[in-house]
Amino acid sequence: MKKFICIMMAAVLCLFCVACTGKQNDETKPAGDNTTATPSGDSTTAEADVTTAEADVTTAEAGDVTTAEEVTSEESTAAAEVPTVPEADAVASIGSKFYGSLDDALTAVKDGETINITKDFTQEDTLVTYNEGKYTINGNGHTITANIVVDAFLKVEYAEVDVINLKVIHEDALHGVQNGQLGVCAFNADNDGIITLTDVEVLAKYGDGLNISHNGIMNIISGKFEIDAANDAQQSNLICLNDTGTLNVKDGTFKRNGTTSTKRALIRMNGSGQTLNIEGGAWEASCGRLIYTNGGSAADQMRNITLSGCTVTLGVDDPASYSYDPFFQVGTGGGLNLTIKGGTYEVKGNCPMTFFNCSKKNINVVIEDGTFINGAGEFFISNAAAEGTDTASNITVKGGTFTNTAGSFLSASNIEGGVVIEGGTFNTKNAEEANALKALAGSSAAVIN
Repeated sequence: MKKFICIMMAAVLCLFCVACTGKQNDETKPAGDNTTATPSGDSTTAEADVTTAEADVTTAEAGDVTTAEEVTSEESTAAAEVPTVPEADAVASIGSKFYGSLDDALTAVKDGETINITKDFTQEDTLVTYNEGKYTINGNGHTITANIVVDAFLKVEYAEVDVINLKVIHEDALHGVQNGQLGVCAFNADNDGIITLTDVEVLAKYGDGLNISHNGIMNIISGKFEIDAANDAQQSNLICLNDTGTLNVKDGTFKRNGTTSTKRALIRMNGSGQTLNIEGGAWEASCGRLIYTNGGSAADQMRNITLSGCTVTLGVDDPASYSYDPFFQVGTGGGLNLTIKGGTYEVKGNCPMTFFNCSKKNINVVIEDGTFINGAGEFFISNAAAEGTDTASNITVKGGTFTNTAGSFLSASNIEGGVVIEGGTFNTKNAEEANALKALAGSSAAVIN
């Protein structure tokens, strides 16, 4: 019995110890262990996974938006693409693409490409270059009739365009003064634009045939350029060279038809800072000047003109129904340097046209060589009263052959000053003038009477 009691007490003691041990373990176990089914680390991982999933969703959404924008951009580009037409309906092409208008071709053309004109057509509105760079318009012998009232058939800005083998005609019915506007021209090099014309033909009526301004440059390599100025009161300059423009002429034929000049010319220069280089070509005007300048006099904005190798004929054999102005005249202002290095310059018949009228300020004319044949007018007029001042105008003759068929070489003021003769040969039928020339030139020039 005693033994049984001891065994029972030992068993109770063991149960007590187990219970106490279990309670101690529960009180000292880490909090994280309470979530045995879902450990705290796994919970954090799940939350991170959720965040990552959300980020993935955000990224996917952002990616979808970008892709949509790219698609929109591509659609816009496709929408902006210049439409093409079948070859039979085209007036111009670039490579294998054909366009229903020259305007579309100018919109599509890229640097280095060539626009080919494929048929004759009529152009109602001014064409403007849209793309910078250098490209070519090949007319392939076709004719464009330009029914342009204001501005130009083609205006080149901020680009360099070579035009070859093309004819442009202005219809007189839509030319000249309409809605109070003037200044119609075939080609206009404006705002740093450069135009080079090779084998190009322009027939203009009223307006200006060609125009250059605002640092524009026009290079004429060859071609035929004519203005039929039936009504000279409406502009009717063959070429108008405006402020800071440049004109370079290699060759070609240039003609101005008309009955009265009204201060019009083959070349009219408005403003200051222009550059004109004429190396050749045949220039003819039944009436009007070769060059007329208007405005400008500042010494730092001088016009610079160089003539060499060209052939110029002004006037007609019978001048009865025509009015004439100086061969070369400076209008208002002044401010130019003119150098003549060669060429032939003739006033036909007995036309009363003065060769050089330089009675304004800041004018310097130097004649190095050339053949000059005059009719009934005077050869030289200069600003003698201003001689020796900062604004003096001077004509210096260093060479050339001068023949007066009816008029005189010098006005009374020329004898007093303004004209310096350092060389050349002078042919005159007037004995009194021959003596005056000899007195002025001394032994530096040959005077033939």
